[in-house]
Amino acid sequence: MVSFDTNEGSTTAIIVDYFAGDMLTGAIESLLAEGVKRVVVVDNSETKASMRTRYYRQERVDFIFAERNLGYGAAVNLALVGVDTPFVIVSNPDIMVARGAVGKLIELAQDPRVGVVGPEILDGAGVRYPSFRRFPSFVDSIGHGMLGQFFPNNRFSAHYRLTGCHPVEPVEVPWVSGAFFLTRTEVIRSLAGFDPAYFMYCEDIDLCYRANRRGFVVVFQPEATVHHAQGESSKLRATRSLYHHHRSMWIYAARHEESTATQWLGFFGLILRFLVLISRNKFQRMRLSASQADKSY
Repeated sequence: MVSFDTNEGSTTAIIVDYFAGDMLTGAIESLLAEGVKRVVVVDNSETKASMRTRYYRQERVDFIFAERNLGYGAAVNLALVGVDTPFVIVSNPDIMVARGAVGKLIELAQDPRVGVVGPEILDGAGVRYPSFRRFPSFVDSIGHGMLGQFFPNNRFSAHYRLTGCHPVEPVEVPWVSGAFFLTRTEVIRSLAGFDPAYFMYCEDIDLCYRANRRGFVVVFQPEATVHHAQGESSKLRATRSLYHHHRSMWIYAARHEESTATQWLGFFGLILRFLVLISRNKFQRMRLSASQADKSY
């Protein structure tokens, strides 16, 4: 096996952009500073010239403009075709990579047993995000799905999110967040990339699940850190994001849950959860509008 003492020239980063604006600049610059050979931005938005003019002379940055919004996984797959480096990073556009993070991930990814490596993800305030979790069981899915939005510390969510588990050294985990991870190019290609059935959400769970089934391990590397603004693009389409989240949860259950009865229970549970959250969001918007109207008098 070839050993890479440095990540210089050994890694391609794929960023899927959807109206991330100036945050995309930070993601690109932080990745270039880490020595990646090339950053490929797949623009899923309608703003075809959004950032291209800023980087048109930068040989290490390429843009692919999708004819329509392909979704996260399908956009990554589109860029994956042209990757010619042994390692590939998949990244959200609202990420800032800490110095040395890519090298730490590559060190682990060189192990032929390792399929995917994920870093410690911190939000904009520096608070630890649940960067790795268990595969969702039926019980945890129902409990977390129904209670997580209202009682985030409930036992189902805590079990699923592995709350309180904060490793200080690399450890094997079920799956890591698709907001940012590194894998060997040969591994993700052997898995045929992301399943394009997932428009957004759950494609990372599915990829890691399939990697596990193929005999690869998924590793969390706490010594590598990235900062994530979390869901800035999704905030633009809150209702649409909710729809795709629930749709992807159903696809995952249908793909990997063997019991038909359990699948249907999950289906109706997801519909109920979707309706509850839509109603809650509508109520919150009405309260906000009423509050703003009161202030105008």
